[in-house]
Amino acid sequence: MKKWAALPAMLVMTGLASADVDVGDVTYDPGSGVIGIYSFELHNNYDVAVSKVDLYMVATTPGREVPWADSRYSYEIPGGLEPGEARQLRAVTPPDLVHAEGQEVVINVDVEASYDASGDIIEQ
Repeated sequence: MKKWAALPAMLVMTGLASADVDVGDVTYDPGSGVIGIYSFELHNNYDVAVSKVDLYMVATTPGREVPWADSRYSYEIPGGLEPGEARQLRAVTPPDLVHAEGQEVVINVDVEASYDASGDIIEQ
């Protein structure tokens, strides 16, 4: 498990990985208003190209039982990731994170599944 330093709104990002796709170098831009953007690095350790990943994100504050956001989503990787390739990507944060403004927020990101160039799931 990897951790990244807090940025505005005291945000800490934590990345978890499937067996062969790593999440790393996560940064956060809270933007203005409801939508923030986070960028993250994905690294393909498979011997085939990855076209899409299923991500699971949970945003919590230490000491609070209920998360600010808890979502699963698919991320289509523009141009895919070839074997051994790493690339910085961007995504929109869940809208519920706006309610956590000023709180210490820990975001856990897990790659749950990866898909090859044909759209078929890559077996772990």
